[in-house]
Amino acid sequence: MPDLELPDGDVYVTPRYLAGSTWTGDAALRPLFDIGWDRHNDEYGNVYVASPDRKVRLGFFPEGDDDGLWRITAYRDPFAAPAWGVCFNDMTPIEPVTAFTTALAAAYTHGPDAYLHMDDGQDRFDAVVPLMKGGWKLQHPRWGVVELQSADGLAGLEYTTGRLDEAKELTTLEARWYMWGGPKGPRWYATASTATPVHLVTAITTALADPAPVPRWQSGILSSLRPHIQLTPVVPPPPPPPLRWTCTAVPAPDRGRRSPRPACRAGAPAPALPPPAADHDLEPSLSLHAVEFFAELQPPFPTGVVVGNTYYGTLAADSPLRIRIDFQGTIRDREYGGLRLAVLHPDQGTLDTAVLTFADHRTFARRDAADGIGPGWDGYARIRDWHESGPPPWNGADLTGLRRAITHYAQLWLPAPAPVQARLNLPSLPSTRPASGRSH
Repeated sequence: MPDLELPDGDVYVTPRYLAGSTWTGDAALRPLFDIGWDRHNDEYGNVYVASPDRKVRLGFFPEGDDDGLWRITAYRDPFAAPAWGVCFNDMTPIEPVTAFTTALAAAYTHGPDAYLHMDDGQDRFDAVVPLMKGGWKLQHPRWGVVELQSADGLAGLEYTTGRLDEAKELTTLEARWYMWGGPKGPRWYATASTATPVHLVTAITTALADPAPVPRWQSGILSSLRPHIQLTPVVPPPPPPPLRWTCTAVPAPDRGRRSPRPACRAGAPAPALPPPAADHDLEPSLSLHAVEFFAELQPPFPTGVVVGNTYYGTLAADSPLRIRIDFQGTIRDREYGGLRLAVLHPDQGTLDTAVLTFADHRTFARRDAADGIGPGWDGYARIRDWHESGPPPWNGADLTGLRRAITHYAQLWLPAPAPVQARLNLPSLPSTRPASGRSH
């Protein structure tokens, strides 16, 4: 199955520096995993990533002690103090973080001179060029600070001149580079210390200045940002191909026997599409085992296909509506607390969304009871995609409640059946004429 890049959201947001956080870290972590960096998760869901030589380290801290969600440090000696550090807080849009980690991964493959050493010949002005080209303006001079702001005044960059305390740069907002975005109140921010290579800072500013909109789920956008952004509906992907797999009902088993799974066969593809791949050609759907999950779930739709970890189905054979089902993530990296449903129209985009939580539908009630955990406990009604091998993280799930809820939700979008005309219950006529009752 081809690797399709699908937008993770139902709206596009402009400007991107006001798009808000996605509350997940997958996109920014992927460039480092792709070059073989090591990964470790602690029991709280925080993620620790390190280069093979341990000279560059990244922490993703959804359960950290402060609002510093991303912390990246580089070391000339793995056992010495950091040479430079970068921090993004938990409200930062994922795009500048991903731009930074992508540039860092590329630099690491070129050796220490590209990612570790601050070349005296580097012009720090290079980092502000993308912003100035994007219409950001220099502000009234302040002693020791050069500041630029976006045209709407809702994002900015501050470069501090003079000497700075190296230790404070790594642990406070008193860093050489300080970037921020959002209206008054809680804002996103990013910092970079003096020795951070300029080309890595430039990757951040380039991402901030990019005018291209970014996808978000409308329900997850902070209310404080909504008056200042422009939303455009995401055009849904093309309808799924006709019947890649056809599942036929099997006779009910004898009482006491376990019900077998539905029998599936390859369906006939549309003329313009290649024939469906054989079983051994299908790519695994990551460690969530999404293909197997949705086969167990048995969504009540005539056709469907799994792309990555997402299911797309046709609500009815004669309906233009499609349904998309994703795993609903939590604030922790690669942790999921339910399913997210979205109804898609080819012209109108996303019509509606709904979230079905594992807790509400008792999906893991038996598992959690056996483990002795309940509401409020770590891992309750959650699955975690933290291991590349082993059984599916949803192993032992009872999908009955989810299947019933999906069926009820789908029925809301299907045309009601035509009412059946009831026959009038008229009194029956006697078969013979009654006697007149007149006596002779």
